Amino acid sequence: MVCEVASAAVKNVLQYPFAGDAPLIGDGSTVEVNDNLLWARMPVGGGLVSVNIWLFSHDGAWDIIDTGIDSPETVAAWEKIFSSTIQRHAVSRLVLTHGHPDHGGLAGWISRRCDVPVLITSEEEKELVALAKGMSPERDARQAAFFRAAGGSDALIEANMELQRSYSGLVCTPPEKFGRIAAGDTLTLGGDDWRVVIGSGHSPEHACLYNEKRKLFIAGDQVLPKITPNVSVRARNPEADPMTNWLGSLARIKSEIPDDVLVLPSHGDPYRGLHARIDTLIEGHEQDLKNALAEIREPKRVVDLFTVLFNREVTESIYGLAAGEALANLHCLRTRGQATRDIDAQGVAWWRAI
Repeated sequence: MVCEVASAAVKNVLQYPFAGDAPLIGDGSTVEVNDNLLWARMPVGGGLVSVNIWLFSHDGAWDIIDTGIDSPETVAAWEKIFSSTIQRHAVSRLVLTHGHPDHGGLAGWISRRCDVPVLITSEEEKELVALAKGMSPERDARQAAFFRAAGGSDALIEANMELQRSYSGLVCTPPEKFGRIAAGDTLTLGGDDWRVVIGSGHSPEHACLYNEKRKLFIAGDQVLPKITPNVSVRARNPEADPMTNWLGSLARIKSEIPDDVLVLPSHGDPYRGLHARIDTLIEGHEQDLKNALAEIREPKRVVDLFTVLFNREVTESIYGLAAGEALANLHCLRTRGQATRDIDAQGVAWWRAI
């Protein structure tokens, strides 16, 4: 769940070279962060507020990283970028870090407007297309059973079912043309080579991009500067272990990407201090795992772990995120051989330490 996990010491280690210089949200303005590389921000609303967009210019053409949600405000912001920045130049590539609405909600619209395929990993394409399709009676039933197993009340379950149904409205009709990218691929963006580095956990096959020459790392949601992304088990893959995957991919990114890069995250300002940030994220979640394990010395439901895992009130609007992430911690403990569960007659899962 999105929450603050950075200690004061790590906040002091991180450096923000563009502090105070961020582009305004949703007005089509841009800030140059490197040669031929522009930063724009699109409105998202809620706790995230905005999502970062990266624009590369080269040889009279543009490459775009991520799009924002499908909303009139975001469309209007893009129209300003097309009229003032891109103008009559071609768009040669549209790349999505992953398939969540704030990253690919307008991918179909931009793809059709500019006649370019959307470059995305295989698993993230499935995420984007599934979101655009919305809920079905079968998916409704699966989602309700998933929330019920976590211990939610009928009223809480129904409220979150409505939220789940609303997500599809943030994604326009998917693109007709996709191009696949995968770990280790090289993309030419802004006239330079960028290596695809895959993270997982927050989403199944999240694409980050690393440029060795420029010492830049487009991190997407994988390594955010001030918040931790939601790492959740989801109803369509209820036995998955995204927390183990996320922690493992963070450690791998630290081993592959040098510490001297400028990190370009999807939320928050560009920063330096990648390795310190990764260490803090891992340490924070390892502490969450210890707290969860201590809590299930006696059998507990997923909802019973909210108090020890989250430093904010779990309201109706974020119940689904909280339940998914609490369950991700429990599945990680199960993978480590430290926890098991029993299902009662009402379909509620009770977790206990081994």
